[in-house]
Amino acid sequence: MKLMDSLKSLFSNKKSIPRILDGKISFETYRHYHLREKGFPESCLREPDRQLVEKFGYFVVEGFDWVLLRKYPELITKTLLSDDFDKNCPKVNTELYRRTIDYIKPCDFNVYMAHLYRDRIFEMDKQSTDIDLKRKYNRGQLSLLEMVLNWDLVKDKNLSLCLREASKGIPPLPGNDILKRLMAKYGDIIRVIAKYDPNNFSNFYLLIGRELQDNNRFAVARRIRTTTEKVVNKIHKGHQYVQNNDYRALFKYSSIESFMRKKKVNPELIDKFTTQLNKLPDKKEFMANLPFNYSHLFSNNDLNVILNAGLQESADLYHYQQEVYGQSDSKIFRLLKKETGGKNGNNE
Repeated sequence: MKLMDSLKSLFSNKKSIPRILDGKISFETYRHYHLREKGFPESCLREPDRQLVEKFGYFVVEGFDWVLLRKYPELITKTLLSDDFDKNCPKVNTELYRRTIDYIKPCDFNVYMAHLYRDRIFEMDKQSTDIDLKRKYNRGQLSLLEMVLNWDLVKDKNLSLCLREASKGIPPLPGNDILKRLMAKYGDIIRVIAKYDPNNFSNFYLLIGRELQDNNRFAVARRIRTTTEKVVNKIHKGHQYVQNNDYRALFKYSSIESFMRKKKVNPELIDKFTTQLNKLPDKKEFMANLPFNYSHLFSNNDLNVILNAGLQESADLYHYQQEVYGQSDSKIFRLLKKETGGKNGNNE
């Protein structure tokens, strides 16, 4: 050790060395060079390290996870020195991990932590899919939008750290449990809101999260509906392309008839559509499992074909052709149009 060699050459009287080194040596150096056995007092240790030795004893501190401690010195030292951390704890490192896990980046986990907290880390290899998202998660850098839009990837992971990091610079976002409860009940529409109104999504999540924390479920449902209406209006004004599954989610919480009017569908066709829909045994179930593209409902010509065949009859034909022949929407619609004689009502 260069430090020790230089000091020994400077001071022929070894008794003066400990005094010069007071508060200067890290525990790792103290242990590595067996300074305790050589008579160097614990006062040579840096203040935080010395406090740990005083509380837990030298031999217990030897077994600490010093790699993690040096990566998170303030967090780890403060946790270990807290009054409620038992100095006689039989498994100090395990208890330490339990108390600090929400603040430790998965990329800093040791092998034992990675095994103990498998719900908090993605294993990385060359064959991994979504490698960039997994890497960001392991670094605690996944944004709220990325979590929601890639929910199938992260739904089984603990998102506490990423949510905490995403809250920097804004009011704290509701945590892991709240996000998972919301996604379990409203995941389809929350993803659509995030997708089509990303700039306002953090504030939306903050509000519904707080309402759920207060157990105000009615307020949550009301905000979901009002926000969905805003998103529908934004989609209409911006002439955005909307995927069929997104329409399906939107119209669970918004009126499809209202959207058809915005799309300037003929009012007579809208009334006919509503009449046929209301005659079905379960119109919500029917709309939730609509087999043809929603875009057909916003075209006067296409809607007229479907209504001439009948809503239920059109759906039955689609289900049969998809399940038996795996036909695409466009091919099935041409067949439907042929069976109805290609009748068109009002022009678009």
